[in-house]
Amino acid sequence: MPYQRTPTDLTLTVLDTATIYEGPTTVYRYDLPGHGITEGWATDAVVDQIRELLNTSWPKCVIEIDAQPSIIELLEQPLSDHGVRIRRRKEQHKKENNIADHTEDITKPISALRRALNAQEQTRRGRHQKISRRIEPLYIAMALVICIVGAVAWWSTDAALNSDDTKVAVGESKASEKAAASATASAPIHLAGDMIAEHERIRVTLPRGYVLALKPNDPSTVVATGPDPELRILLSAEPIDAADPPLIHQEISNTIDLDPALSLREDRLAKNVPVLAYQETPDDGSTIAWWAWVENKHLFSVGCHSKTAQKVAHKAACRKAAETVHIKQ
Repeated sequence: MPYQRTPTDLTLTVLDTATIYEGPTTVYRYDLPGHGITEGWATDAVVDQIRELLNTSWPKCVIEIDAQPSIIELLEQPLSDHGVRIRRRKEQHKKENNIADHTEDITKPISALRRALNAQEQTRRGRHQKISRRIEPLYIAMALVICIVGAVAWWSTDAALNSDDTKVAVGESKASEKAAASATASAPIHLAGDMIAEHERIRVTLPRGYVLALKPNDPSTVVATGPDPELRILLSAEPIDAADPPLIHQEISNTIDLDPALSLREDRLAKNVPVLAYQETPDDGSTIAWWAWVENKHLFSVGCHSKTAQKVAHKAACRKAAETVHIKQ
């Protein structure tokens, strides 16, 4: 009888910038990079992620690991302790090269975001403080500022696109930095299908190829960037235990009425809670379509920031994000 290879239940790919889990669902964890396993602080979380994805088949499962030999050795012991069978992938670097190619398209726009935000921080400060004072009695000053103050000229100058003065919050490898230098020479990569992305407690479904990173100077907001350089998706979720949801919506509406750059719009989401939709028109010609709602004692806000007019693909990606974003328990 011919030998039959035991099927793999999950494939774990470990890169310097992320870990990728391909099983019943594909999950990209940019907050659990390869160097975190080497340093020891990410190993337990990687095992927990595998356990969560495999659910009832854990620990009687087969895991294939695509990583550097030293990282595989660090993962083998904790997985084997649970009774998990480990298989090493022969093509160790195939996916790393593919991801590096895609990084050429997404690293430079992220750098532009950092530069533009830093350049405009002083001009935004007055508006930020004004809104914060209005909402302080509701204990959601930070959340509403995130929800309303998103207008920045991300694509205002070529100089901004060439900036590389700070590191992306999720970490960049030297290969990524090298890829960013040649990003303009690469055509955008269009990847089919959706993926689940996570950053700390935020989990969201996005088009395949998108990367999550903290917004510079704003640790409460996560920015999703991907193959389309004309789209940014802003995500935030702030706790509001002591605030009343209807009052929050009213305060947001009042702020919109007083700001000529903001206007209410008709747009529903597939949610069981009231959703406030509005649009922001920054001075740089871009547009931001916002959704804001209160759910599970958090104020969620999702902004769909397009360089010019919003395309159908932009709306679809942002709607998917808004309808799936939630706090990981």
